[in-house]
Amino acid sequence: MRKAGVQSADAENLIYFGNDQTNAVKIPLNTVNWYPKTSKDPFMKLIMSLCCMLLLLGCGKRTTPKKVERILEKDSWKITEFINNGSDIAVTFVSYKFTFEDGGAVRVSGAPDPTGGSWSIGENKNPAIIYFVFPLNDNLHAMSDDWQVTKITRNACDLTRNDHNNSDKIHLVKL
Repeated sequence: MRKAGVQSADAENLIYFGNDQTNAVKIPLNTVNWYPKTSKDPFMKLIMSLCCMLLLLGCGKRTTPKKVERILEKDSWKITEFINNGSDIAVTFVSYKFTFEDGGAVRVSGAPDPTGGSWSIGENKNPAIIYFVFPLNDNLHAMSDDWQVTKITRNACDLTRNDHNNSDKIHLVKL
């Protein structure tokens, strides 16, 4: 006994579907469309192409709050670029080491007066938003604001100030 499915085509150009030819459904070969209609229809080709493009675009990496939190809390970080009001002030922070703690504290070592601040992540999913708060009398106060996480990997994090200007940027690198 054969398995169910297409069994054979005989001399009469019939296809048999079923376990045997006596109880099978017989379909004439000339009525079977062996290729989907979409392969000839230009409109369907366009629709299928658009669906594939949307699928690929939707597979991009996202900067979700949980991902940002997980990556930043794992290691210590340093600033390699800090554009503030059009000037790169990263040299001010060259010796600073940032550690983002689970409870929302930021420990900063390597500063002339070791200091700290706080950080939190908003509910936004793409892009995630980080909120920094540092003391007013500290160089780090320039970071006090909300920042969009434009890109994050295990080794680097790019932030853009979350305002209409969008020219202020911070690039963090894992130590």
